[in-house]
Amino acid sequence: MNNPWGRTSRRWAKLLRDPAGFALDLPNPYYRAMLRMDLIVVMTLCDLLDLRSLLSGFAWRVGFRDGPFWPKRMLVRSPRSAGVIASGPDGTILAGDVATPAKPVVFESAYRPVKVRTYSLDGQVAPQVQLRPISALGVVSLAIAEGASLDEGLRRAWPGRPLSTPRPRRKDLEAWLSEAARAPLPPESPLLISIVMPVRDPSPAHLNAALASILAQNHRAWQLCIADDGSRSEAVRRRLAQVAGDRRVALVTHRTSRGISSATNSALDLVRGEAVVFMDHDDVLTPDALWRVASAFDDPSVMAVYSDEAVIDGSGRFRFATLKPSFDLERVRAQNYVNHLFATRAEAVRRVGGLDPQFDGAQDHDLILRLSEQFPPDAIRHIPAVLYCWRRVRGGRSFSQISGMRAEAARRRLVEAHLVRAEVPARVERGPLGFNRLRWPLERWPAVSVIIPSRDRPDLLRACIAGLTCHTDYPELEVLVVDNGSERTETLDLLSRLEQTPAVRILSCPGPFNHSRLNNLGVAATSAPVLALLNDDILVSDPDWLREMVSLAVRSDIGAVGAKLLYPDGRIQHAGVVMGLGPHGIAGHELRGFAGDAAGPQYRLVTARRVSAVTAACLVVERQKFGAVGGFDEVTFPIAFNDVDLCLRLEQAGFGSIWTPHARLVHRESASRGKSLDSAFLDAVKQMRRRWPEALGDDAFSHPQFSRKDETLSMSPARPELPRLR
Repeated sequence: MNNPWGRTSRRWAKLLRDPAGFALDLPNPYYRAMLRMDLIVVMTLCDLLDLRSLLSGFAWRVGFRDGPFWPKRMLVRSPRSAGVIASGPDGTILAGDVATPAKPVVFESAYRPVKVRTYSLDGQVAPQVQLRPISALGVVSLAIAEGASLDEGLRRAWPGRPLSTPRPRRKDLEAWLSEAARAPLPPESPLLISIVMPVRDPSPAHLNAALASILAQNHRAWQLCIADDGSRSEAVRRRLAQVAGDRRVALVTHRTSRGISSATNSALDLVRGEAVVFMDHDDVLTPDALWRVASAFDDPSVMAVYSDEAVIDGSGRFRFATLKPSFDLERVRAQNYVNHLFATRAEAVRRVGGLDPQFDGAQDHDLILRLSEQFPPDAIRHIPAVLYCWRRVRGGRSFSQISGMRAEAARRRLVEAHLVRAEVPARVERGPLGFNRLRWPLERWPAVSVIIPSRDRPDLLRACIAGLTCHTDYPELEVLVVDNGSERTETLDLLSRLEQTPAVRILSCPGPFNHSRLNNLGVAATSAPVLALLNDDILVSDPDWLREMVSLAVRSDIGAVGAKLLYPDGRIQHAGVVMGLGPHGIAGHELRGFAGDAAGPQYRLVTARRVSAVTAACLVVERQKFGAVGGFDEVTFPIAFNDVDLCLRLEQAGFGSIWTPHARLVHRESASRGKSLDSAFLDAVKQMRRRWPEALGDDAFSHPQFSRKDETLSMSPARPELPRLR
C-alpha cells in the first residue's frame, strides 16, 4: 500500500537538502522548465542584491548551518598548472583540483576560514594563486564554458548539501526494541550475575526506574551490589535502605564520596556471582539483558561481552540507538565505543584488580584495555542487540555525565599506560574531537614503491605524480607508472619526460585492461619492501599521508592499509569497505557521499579502525605479505573486487585491514564514473559469492541491523531473531 505522507516527507527532505536538484529532477517538462527559469531569476536577484550573505547568515544564526542556502564561493586562478587544495582551519579538505590560466577552480568557503595550498605540476616552485569571490551566475557560466549543460551549471551553483547520518525515528526504534524483546529466548541459565551499581545522589525517580528494570529481568539468578558513595539526598538513602531488605541486594555505604572507581570496587567486594554487569544509578536494562548475558557466558571461551545501547531522556523516551561492531582493539585504543552494557566474568575483573581510581572519568575504558591484555581478542564478544538504555539528562548528575568532563585527559593517560604494559612502541596524541590518535614511529623508514596503472590520461597522471614527487613528505620513494598501451601524443610526451625523472620509472604493459595483472607486473618490477598501490586519479592533499599509512602497514598484525579518500567537492568517497553492502550484495563503501568533515555514527569517521577491506585506489601493504597470499587474482578478478578479495585473503592469513582518517587524499575522477554492469562485473559478482559466502553474510566490523541496500548505515527493518555473539 502506498504511503502518501512518506512520499511527501521524502520530497520535503529532497527540497531542503538539494533545492536545485529537486527542481531539475521533476518529471513534468513544463514544471521543470518553469522552475529552471525561477532558479535563474532568484540567482540573479541574489547576485545583484547580495542576498546570499543575508540568507546564509540568517540560516547560520538560527542553527540551519547545512540549510538550503548558497555557501560563499571563491574563484582560484593560477598563472600555470598547479594542484590546488582548499582546507578549513581544522585541516578539513573542501576541494581539490588543478587550476590553470584557462581553467579556474571554484571552492566553497561556507562561512569558514579557508586556506589554499598549491603545488606545481612541473616540479617548480609552487605558483601564487589569485582568489576572488564569484557569483552564482559566474559558476553557471564557467560550467557551460567547460561543456556542461545549463542544468549541470545550476546544480553546481546551488549544490545539494552532503548527506548526514540518518537516525531512526523514535517510533521505529521503539518498535524494533519491542519486537526484539518478544523474540524467542534460550533456555534459562543458572549463572548467577552480579549487577554492580555505584550510587551518588541520582534523581529518586530515575533510581526507581533503574531498580525496576532489574526486578523486571527475565533471568532470575541475579544479585544487586550497591555502593552508596556518600549520597546527601535523604530520599535516596531511604530508598536504598528499603531495597537492602531484599536478600538479593547487598549494600555498602560510604560517609563521604570516594570517587566512582573506589565506589565501584567496594561494590565488587560484595559480588557472589560468576559474572559482573556494570550499571549506572539512573540507567535502565531491557528485560532480556541478563538472560542474553548469561547465554553468552555459556561459552567458556568468552570472558567479557558488551551490547548495543539506546539513549533515553529524562522521561524515559527513546532518542536514538548506538549499534556497535565486533571488538576492535585498534579502535578501543582511540575511543571507548564498547561503553554500555559491559559484562565480564568475576574472576577476570578480580585478576586485573578492579577499577583504577587514577583514571576516574575513563575507568571503564581502562578496565577494558587491561582485560584485553589478559585474553585473546575473540574472548571479548559483542551481542548485537540493545540491552542497555543510557539516560542523558540536561544538567543530570549521573556518574557518566559528571566524569565526562575529565574523561579526555584520563583517556590519553590510560592508553599510554596500556601501551607500556603491552610493549607497543606507539605514541598517544590528541586526535579529532578529543579522541586518541596513535602515532607509530619508525627509526628507519623503509623504501616504498608506488605503483600507478594508467592509460591515456596525462592530465590525471601529471597531477598524481607531481603530488608524489613534490608534495609527499617521505624519505625514500620510487614511482612506477604501469602504462597500459597509451596512444595519445600528449601522453607519450609526458611519459618520455617522466622517464628522465630520477624517482620515476615507466613500465610498458600493452593489452586488454586487467587491473590485477598491471599491479602484479608492477610489483614484480620493483624491489622496495613496502608497496603503495595508487590510481592515477589521486591528488595528494596531505604531505604526511604516506608516513601514516606505512607506519601502520609495517605492523606484524596488519595487512592492507586504506586512506580517507574525498571527492573533489569534499564529500567522502572511501571510508572503508563493508561486505554485503550495495545493490549487488558484495561490497560497498560505507558513508560514501557524506560530508568530508562529518564524524559519522559513533565517531567512526575520525578514528583509525579495523575494516574488512579497503579500496586499491589507495592501498599500502608490505611486499612480503602481498606475496604470501599470491598478490591480486588476475584470472578470477581482473577488474572488479580484486582489492576486496586481496584483503579477505590477507585477513585469512592473519593480516587484518585497517582504515585511517589521518591519511587523506582526493579521488578526482571516480565521482563521475557510473557503476559497471558489464559481463565482467557480473562474473566477478558470481565469483565473490562462490569464494566468500560467509564473509558476505555478516561483516564483523559493521552491524547486522544496518541496511545493506545503501551506503548510509541506516537501520534495516526490524529483525527480531535471537542475536548471536560476534
